[in-house]
Amino acid sequence: MKQHILKLLLIISLFILHDKALAQLSGSYTVGEGSDYPTLRAAIDDLMAQGNSGDVVFLISSDIEETQNIAIGFDPGEDNTVTIKPAAGTSPVITFSASEDNGVYDGALIFGLSDISGSADALTFTRNIIIDGSNTAGGSSRDLTLQTSEDANGSSSFRLVAATENIEIANTNILINQSDNPFNTIRITSRAEARHQNVRIVNNYIRNLAANSSRAVLTDGITEAQFGPDLTVIDNDIEVNRYGVWLREKGGNSLISGNNISVNQQSNFFGYGVYVEELYSPDAVVQILENSFDGSASANTFAAVRASSAGNFEIENNSFTNLYSDSGITRGVWVDAGGSFQIHANTFNGFDGGSGVRMIEIANDLTENHSIHIANNYFTGFASTSGNGERLDGIYIASPDNAEADIRIYHNTLVMNPLDVQGDGWNYFGISSFSSASISIDLRNNILINNDSNPNVTSYLYRQVLSAASSMDADYNLWFVASPSAADNTFLSRHGGTETNATTLAQHQENTGFDSNSVSFEVLFEDEESPFLDESMFSNDNLLAPAISSVPTDFFGNDRNDPAVMGAHEPEINVNIQPEPEITGGIKLHQNYPNPFNPSTRISFELDASYPTSLSVYSVDGRRVAQLLNNQQLGAGLHNLNFDASRLSSGVYIYRLTAGNTVQSGRMMLIK
Repeated sequence: MKQHILKLLLIISLFILHDKALAQLSGSYTVGEGSDYPTLRAAIDDLMAQGNSGDVVFLISSDIEETQNIAIGFDPGEDNTVTIKPAAGTSPVITFSASEDNGVYDGALIFGLSDISGSADALTFTRNIIIDGSNTAGGSSRDLTLQTSEDANGSSSFRLVAATENIEIANTNILINQSDNPFNTIRITSRAEARHQNVRIVNNYIRNLAANSSRAVLTDGITEAQFGPDLTVIDNDIEVNRYGVWLREKGGNSLISGNNISVNQQSNFFGYGVYVEELYSPDAVVQILENSFDGSASANTFAAVRASSAGNFEIENNSFTNLYSDSGITRGVWVDAGGSFQIHANTFNGFDGGSGVRMIEIANDLTENHSIHIANNYFTGFASTSGNGERLDGIYIASPDNAEADIRIYHNTLVMNPLDVQGDGWNYFGISSFSSASISIDLRNNILINNDSNPNVTSYLYRQVLSAASSMDADYNLWFVASPSAADNTFLSRHGGTETNATTLAQHQENTGFDSNSVSFEVLFEDEESPFLDESMFSNDNLLAPAISSVPTDFFGNDRNDPAVMGAHEPEINVNIQPEPEITGGIKLHQNYPNPFNPSTRISFELDASYPTSLSVYSVDGRRVAQLLNNQQLGAGLHNLNFDASRLSSGVYIYRLTAGNTVQSGRMMLIK
């Protein structure tokens, strides 16, 4: 009898284990009214309770109100993923409306936490979780909306708290509506002794206008031992009141690319597009590429990019336009840290500052050595609607404290437009530097033009005051002042005291000992929106200068010749022979050919393996104007595509290749 009971118990145990194994989730499940799960909270709770035996996809089939916030602390395994996305053909809205506190960690949706009311013991390693808001496989449409209600609680909406790996939020509308100071939209913190690896925020619309100090993406509460998160923020449309992307505490290697970032600060705060306040190490790499910045601050300073922590920065191919501060200084790129900075091929155009303009500022409170390479940029569009005399600078270089500054300024085009201001006391400088033996400046192959003629304005293309103690060299530049006049305070340069004021190149050469091979004459451009030279300039040998090896391409991505053309544009003189791109291995996007073009051009790229591949074309303000490939699987080898721009107007366009996790881009010029 006893043996029969033991057998029965063994059979019952086997059935229980069998049923539990069968209960593990795998495959697709619907979420919404009349679905497998009524809410996303119910689906996630079941996943964490039952586990998984393969990939899991939760398909949102209808609008959902989540009256309880959601914690997802779960590891599906190295080879599995958990994906949340809309069902085919739907555009669902998930509204988070919980008004009560979670407990220790605030947030409507928290990654890395197994219990929404839990404390540190609920922190759970979480990986391979994807929110994909497109209702098609491999699509890029934003069909899913995640939003908070007006009465929802908490200052953070979507949050990563424990160690995570491969978390992606893509193709989603993220709307913050609550009235209780919802500062943080996506907040990346760490309360565990490990790091966040590969956090991807891709192609979302992120809007948080509910708090005066709102942020779209924030990293904070991270220690040096945890390292900074590996962060990718690409192709998002961001609208906030204060911070677009804020690496506040121990940011890590970051790619911030292809975003449209709009900041509208209405209170007495600084406003930032990207603010790198602290990195985990000076070896960290921060790439700020191909973004479009549009911002304003009504009562304080606005800066599109600020770097306040030593690191390796690549700030390239961005559009800094329509930037405004009512009573503060408007800055494009603000460097107040040591490290290495590559500031290349950016457009600075349309700066209005109530207390001044500094398109690039290298601040004076630096205590760490820095190397800054400023090349192929275009500067113009200075303005101030203030009624007071203020100061406007293209490149502003202050004296560092106990540090060395090595600054290379090569192949830029800077045009000081006529300044339409009222009243006296205005100062207007193309490049200004304070006197300091710790500053070393090399100024070569630039086109520098002063078109100002306002007698109320004191203007210089180049100005260094006091004793001119800085180590500086300059040559092979074009210096041109349209209306030089000492009486009207319109100068080419000042290198020391006022006795060194120069209105002509000859005076400048005598005062400084620089620019023995430089020239001065009027330069014509195709239009006022880019540094593209007028065709009449293409064959002007007086614009030629020795090539600089650290500047192999121009503003548009064309290869530089030797000798090279001064300024940001290198015209292609010989365009009759169409070259075949050389296959070099790896993933490589080639320069389009021909460039400039009308109306079609060839875009070539090579892959070293098979990848899901996208190729898009954008206007300089960030609008996608053509999709040539959309996540199409392509094999290894050389690929050629023809781009027909017949329906587009003349101008500069950016083409971007995405192959797997690699993103590369180039610029091209359409001239009709």
